Amino acid sequence: MVRKHFENKDGAALIVVIIVLVVVVILTMSISMLFGANLKQIQVQEHQTQTHYLALSGIEMAYNALMTEDIDGNKLYEKFKWDKTTYPDINDDLAAKNSSGDFPLADTIIIEGNNVVINITPINTDGKREIRIHSFATLSGTGNTGSLFLTFDTENILARRWE
Repeated sequence: MVRKHFENKDGAALIVVIIVLVVVVILTMSISMLFGANLKQIQVQEHQTQTHYLALSGIEMAYNALMTEDIDGNKLYEKFKWDKTTYPDINDDLAAKNSSGDFPLADTIIIEGNNVVINITPINTDGKREIRIHSFATLSGTGNTGSLFLTFDTENILARRWE
């Protein structure tokens, strides 16, 4: 009886076709899910790169504004320097600058529909005056954000560090 059961092969091809079809469907779904995950990862990386470069553009615009001479031949960054004659203590000078209402300098710019918020503040570090530029970019449509800091010494503007 067992031998008779195996000898009757009616419908065996149908079972093989169904098994192969199930395997093909599973492989196709796995590949499409893998492609979807990779596409999403690429989009996230692209948005991060865009926000980084938007924030970098904000830093460069602010730095350029600080280094550009006004009509009197003065550069804006010089207003951040420590006024040693009026305030022998650097912390008193910083407190006066921050309470004057002139600092921090802040602006929002729009680059190709994306917001970049820029803040420029004087800070004291190890007994010297520095200027910190903070640029915060928001990519429109996605809500992705990026942030960069550039800090440099008011006495040696080439002494810069990125944060």
